[in-house]
Formats: sequence, structure tokens, C-alpha cells
Amino acid sequence: MKLFKNFLFRSFLIILFILRIFSIVEAQEEGISPEIIKNHIDFLASDKLQGRKTPSAGLDTAASYIAHELQNLGINSLNGTYFHSLNLCRCGLGKRQHFELNTPSGKVVVPLKTGYIPFQTIGDTTVEGVLVFAGYGLNLPNLGYDDYSNIDVKGKIVVVLSHFPGETSDDHRAKLIEKSGKTSINEKIATARNKGAIGLILLTNPKNHLLLKPQGHTWAALLKRAKEDSDPLILKFHKESFTAIHAGEETMKLLFGSKENLIKIQEKIDKNFQPYSFEIPGFTASIATSLHKRFIKADNVIGILEGNNPKLRSQYLIIGAHYDHIGTMKSEGTDNSDTIFNGADDNASGTAAVLAIARAFAKAEKLPERSVVFVFFAGEELGLLGSRSFVLDPPLPLDSIIAMLNFDMVCRGGSDTLYISPESTNSALYLMAKEKAMAEGFKTVQQNMISFGGSDHQPFLDKNIPALHFFTGLHADYHQVSDNPDRCDSVKASKVARLGWKLAWEIANSNITFANHYSEIKN
Repeated sequence: MKLFKNFLFRSFLIILFILRIFSIVEAQEEGISPEIIKNHIDFLASDKLQGRKTPSAGLDTAASYIAHELQNLGINSLNGTYFHSLNLCRCGLGKRQHFELNTPSGKVVVPLKTGYIPFQTIGDTTVEGVLVFAGYGLNLPNLGYDDYSNIDVKGKIVVVLSHFPGETSDDHRAKLIEKSGKTSINEKIATARNKGAIGLILLTNPKNHLLLKPQGHTWAALLKRAKEDSDPLILKFHKESFTAIHAGEETMKLLFGSKENLIKIQEKIDKNFQPYSFEIPGFTASIATSLHKRFIKADNVIGILEGNNPKLRSQYLIIGAHYDHIGTMKSEGTDNSDTIFNGADDNASGTAAVLAIARAFAKAEKLPERSVVFVFFAGEELGLLGSRSFVLDPPLPLDSIIAMLNFDMVCRGGSDTLYISPESTNSALYLMAKEKAMAEGFKTVQQNMISFGGSDHQPFLDKNIPALHFFTGLHADYHQVSDNPDRCDSVKASKVARLGWKLAWEIANSNITFANHYSEIKN
């Protein structure tokens, strides 16, 4: 009799467990439906929101909509508010701009605009130092080319050429260098900074280019018809700045005697792909820059479901998507009757998916063990400003974040196509996601690179937080006025959201942790 009672009790527990699972699944199906996702996409990508540019009234309307949806679901605000300010500044050129060369023949003041133009990396700084010619400014030892290999640039100002050696040749070494992704001015600035330089002067390489006028950044103050919003947006509290300018032919002649002399140096480098770097004798430079800053309002939207396990609720799973797009402008190749870049797939679809996942969590019969944080980022289209702001000015401890799941463009590309990346930095998290993707009928395609496309998972990886990017592929409507709701497959987006929910639910109801090897791979 006792054995029978024990059997009945165990059977009762099993039935309760099965009923609980069914309850969770039913909540999931109710919360993640194509109809609900379609309604979100239709609103967020409507003409009313004018493309959700950061900053804009349309972006603010989208933020209010998302916050209202979270509140209706019973998902709490974080630290007393659903809004997390990006602390953005619109930075124009300040009044103090000065570039002076101390030459063997005396001082020469180079005029702003006609003689040089600063890049957008500048701050309120003055740098003075010896000048070092560092070739093309490339540090590619793995490709057998390093302009910094035999020169010390610490505390000095480097002079570098645009582009790369063998630019117009068919030499395979030139092709490899071009494909390295390290030849842009931003990469050259980063390399100079990492090598300890205090400033950089870029010269357009004269061997392959006729136009040697300085271009730098398109500052509104230097252009008659430029609008103020052409000036760059930066994060107010982000202290990093680096003095970098684009100088013209006058500077080239002062430093090297003539354009032809510099071309000879280029030819020497290009002939055998051997760097030819040296300190420029008898020259120093003084560069002063300043910025005029104006505060700009834009917010991430954040909601939290606090975990019910006292030991695990201080651990956080981040589920995120960017809700901004690129606003309005005339689109090339159209009749210009439509100027609104609605951004239905990019990224109303990801936003809708995360709202659906939030709904499934809210309707589950129990709270998760760990805390789940839903983050909707602004400013992604301007250089991941929202996610960078989150990690630089975190509203919760970064070392308590277990993982970050990022959904960006999830409603196109056929019924069974899905990209999940990166695999190499956190294979355990990737394999868990892949297993659930296959169960949903996806044929996952994992890119053989650290990250596929710049998106809001990147700043988390940079902070050594395990992160995955869910993405269904590029298409002809990407960043076009034709990225409209009628092109979206809400059934596909709901499949991605169900996958995200199942993965998130498992992570949030376990004590599993993930290793992240991004910094090792990056180095």
C-alpha cells in the first residue's frame, strides 16, 4: 500500500511538472505570434515615425511606444525609469583651431580648411612634438608589412599616407593588405594611438591621386550649405579623443621639399613592400583643436524582470535589439516621391521579436531564476552609440551579465535561413542556440569571422561578455526606402523570437555560465 501511495505521489508530481511545461509553452505561443509581431512592425515602421533617426521626434515616439508596451506587460523599469540616456553631444568645430609647423627655416602657420581639416576624433587638446614619417601607417606583421617596425613614435606626431602600398598594382601582397580591413583612416588613427603617438597628420598619397586638397571631416562650420546635423555625434562621457588632421599639398612640400620627393619615397616602399619610416629632421609641429558641444536627447529603453531565486537574481541575461533607423532623405535610383527609410526589417523586426520574447516571459506562470533585462538601443545606425553607452555608463554591473542576445534584422531571407554569430568566441552559447534553431526548422549559417556585421552585440563582446547576434541576411531593401512592413515575413520573425525565447528561458532558469574568448581571438 505504501509503495502504491509513493507511486501515486510521484505520478502526481510528474503530472504537475508536465502541466507547468504546457503552461509555459502556451504562454510562449500566446506571446509570440506572427500577428503580434506584425502589429509592432507596422507601427514602428510606419510613415508616422519618419524613419526613427537618432535623434528625432519619431525616435522618441518609438521609445514611448516600447516603454508603454513593457509597462503593460508588467515588466518593471530599471532604476526607476524605462529610459537610459545616451548622453549624446553634437560636436562641431570650436573656435580654437591651430596648426603650426616649426621648420628649419622658421615657423609656418597652416590655414584651416585650405591647408588642413581635422578628423572627427579630435577633442579639446593641444599637442606638440617631433614628426615621424610612418609610411602608410600600417601595422600588419602577420602579412609581412609593418610601418612601425623600426621606429619609435611614443610621444611623437606621425605623418602617414592614405591608402596602402601597391594600391594600383596587381601584386598579391597589395590585395592581401587591402583585404585586411586596416587601411582606412580610422584604423590608421587607432594604430597610431596604440603605438603611443600623440597625433597624426594624414597626407593623400601623391603617387596615385591628383586631388591633394585636405578633406578630413565634413564639419558644418567649414561648409556654406552644411546643416548642423552633419557634425558628428559622440558620447558625452566618452573621454577618448585623438588629434588627427588631414593636411594638404603645402604641408607635403614643407616636410618633403616637393611632391615629387614624396612620390620617390612611395616608390621605394611600393617596389618591394618594405617600410621606409624615419624621423623628419629639424621639424616639430603644434596642433590645437577644440569642439563646440551641444547636448542631444536620445534614450535606450530598458525593462527588467527580476529573478525569483535569491542566489541568482543578481545575475542578468540581456536580450536586446536596436529600434532606430536612418530617418528621411532622398534615395538614389528612385523618383524621390518616397523619402522615408522606414526600416521595417532593420530593425523594427528585431525590436518586435524582443517585445514578443518579453511578452512570453511576462505570461509564463513563474518568474525566471535569473533576472532578464530587455534593452532597446538607439543610435545603432550611427556607430552602436546606444550599446556603447550602455557598457560605458552601465545601469547595472557589467560583471553580473551572464550573456547578451542581440536580434537585428530577423524577418527576411527565406523561411529557413538564419545566421548566428560569433561561434568562435563563445562556442557553448552558440551550440545551445544552434540546437534550438535546428529544432525550429532553421538551417543555420555561421559566418567564419569574429562578428557578422556591426551590431549591438559588439560592445558587449568588447567588455568580455558572451554575446550572440541573430540575423536573417542582407537584401536589396537594406537601407532603402523600400524596407517597408509589406516586405516583412512576420511568421519568420516569430520563429526567430520563439528560438530566442527558448534559449533565453533555459539560460535564465539555470546556473550555467559561458566563457568568452573574444579578446584572445581579437589579439
